[in-house]
Amino acid sequence: MNYIFMARLKNIARALFVLMTIAFFMPTFVSAQETVSFKISPTIIEEKLEPGSSYDFVMNIQNLGTAEALLYPIARNIISIDDNQRPVYSSTEGEFQYELASWITYQESQIRLMPGESSMLHFKVAIPADASPGSHMAGLFLSSKPPEDVKLGSAIALDVGSIIHFQISGEVVQDTRIREFFSEKTVYGTPGANFTINVENLGNILSRPRGLIDITNMFGKKVASIPVNEDVFGIFPKKSREFKAIWAPEDMHIGRFEAVVALSIEGPEGNQTISRVLQFWILPMKLIMPILGGLLTLIVVVYFLLRLYVNRQLAGYRRVGSGAQSTGGLSRMAAVVIGLLVAVIISLIILFFFFG
Repeated sequence: MNYIFMARLKNIARALFVLMTIAFFMPTFVSAQETVSFKISPTIIEEKLEPGSSYDFVMNIQNLGTAEALLYPIARNIISIDDNQRPVYSSTEGEFQYELASWITYQESQIRLMPGESSMLHFKVAIPADASPGSHMAGLFLSSKPPEDVKLGSAIALDVGSIIHFQISGEVVQDTRIREFFSEKTVYGTPGANFTINVENLGNILSRPRGLIDITNMFGKKVASIPVNEDVFGIFPKKSREFKAIWAPEDMHIGRFEAVVALSIEGPEGNQTISRVLQFWILPMKLIMPILGGLLTLIVVVYFLLRLYVNRQLAGYRRVGSGAQSTGGLSRMAAVVIGLLVAVIISLIILFFFFG
């Protein structure tokens, strides 16, 4: 009986241990199911502002997650845009040419949101009277950490935010240039080409170039128009960036081609247009080698036929008499020239018929 009692006691202890383990880990399990998600509008704020003035703005925040959130507003200056279309934030605080973050003050120092709740962030932008004209950009974020806990640097732990772009009135300079326009290769073995356009913004406002690359063949016929910067990504003042464009035709092309890139940039002084030209070749060897082989065979055949014809003519003249030898017949050089002319004419007809 004691043995049975002790066995039951052990079973009860094991059951209690399992229940205590489940109870201990239950809060962690439930917490892991909570989701964190926010919606901010507007995501981009763009305005033209005057120096020495102040402006009020409102941002809407909605908690789409299942957990309560306490958020703090934080602004960071944007000093450029990287090749992946992401803003690059200033790693230091203080005044610089495109300062904006220090001009922003918040009516709410923090925002607490329950799941499903929405709230407003009211903030004011005070433009100094001596603010430099042109573009000023910053990111306005709602962070889960207080401002004093957010470390300085570009890699800051921020949750959600909006991009602010203000153009300050004054002596605005709009000057965008194409530094380079080149093709990946000068000669391509298959139809198509890869282009790179390096564009530099020498002005003091954000530049958004967009346009087309028009491609014409050796007969002056336009065969393609390729869009450049369809998403209208911007170039920060005093910065440059590369845009890629690919021509991938489905039909056959051969010969020399000309590519003309023309970009248009909208600005306060009107539209600025910039362009560049380059040339490249498409020589598909799988197609050219059989054509060259056929032409070479044709030349050889024509040469031997003409040679045979000349030999027969000369043999006839010899039979008539020695005086007739100087009155007719074609030289071997003339036969070769005629054969080459015939081959060139036939090749031009083929090129024009298939690729013109």
